[in-house]
Amino acid sequence: MLPEASPVALMSGGAGAEVADNKFRGTMPENSHHLRRIAGAGFIPGAVVMAATALVIALLVSAALQKFPVRQQEYHRKAERIAEYGLQTALQNLRDDSSAPGIGRTDCDGGWYIVRSVRTVRRDTDCVEFTAEGHLASVVEGRSCCFVKIPGRAGLPTWAMEGGIRATGPEGSPAQ
Repeated sequence: MLPEASPVALMSGGAGAEVADNKFRGTMPENSHHLRRIAGAGFIPGAVVMAATALVIALLVSAALQKFPVRQQEYHRKAERIAEYGLQTALQNLRDDSSAPGIGRTDCDGGWYIVRSVRTVRRDTDCVEFTAEGHLASVVEGRSCCFVKIPGRAGLPTWAMEGGIRATGPEGSPAQ
């Protein structure tokens, strides 16, 4: 068995240092410099894998962000169509029953609509203002129009649109 070296002898490089050097030499193989080179090379493949993973994640996030505006535009167009469908339904209800009120929440094409109505009299003519909101995901689009009562054939009243369909904001306010 080899004699133990004191810490003082190891630090001073005295006779004990030679003993300690011999002690470690016996445990390390002669080609240990190859092992150190391989262990140091493990950093490069790991860094390449991490960089490739970061690149893939960045590409996926970029693709998702590019699709977001397109999806939002589709939601707005579809919410507009849902609101206009609500107006058509309200007009049909008005033609069937002239005392028909608005329409509560009604599911439609993956979203829903609600139609509010306000009755007024202008120039001695009955008018009904419909305001519809089409909802899809977090998107809300509004449309409104006014129908006036006019005499029809054989004395039956008919409802006609006055002024066309207008875009509206939340709760029927004019769109900005």
